Amino acid sequence: MNVPLCTAGCSEAPEEPVWALDIYCKVFRNKCYFHAANCFRSMVFVKPMKIIPKEECQKYCKADCEDELEFPFVVYYKNEVKHFNSLCESELHTCRTGEIFSYSWEDTLKI
Repeated sequence: MNVPLCTAGCSEAPEEPVWALDIYCKVFRNKCYFHAANCFRSMVFVKPMKIIPKEECQKYCKADCEDELEFPFVVYYKNEVKHFNSLCESELHTCRTGEIFSYSWEDTLKI
């Protein structure tokens, strides 16, 4: 499985959020990252996601992160540092707001 082939050519800009439905609503930085996610899914024989309107997708945001493992998580949004109690909380925030984060595992592990 060659995952780098799926993301080859994707860049942080432009930020043009793409809303797609899996079990829950997923938000991607742009169409390139959406297509990369579906590329990876096809390699592991998982049904591709479909792009849907933001308002429709947000009906499928996770309700909460109660059952998720808490692990402090650091993210960046337009040069602003944000802290969450878990990856789930950052994904829930993205689903509700459309703010797409850059992650720093190195900064997260320093907490």
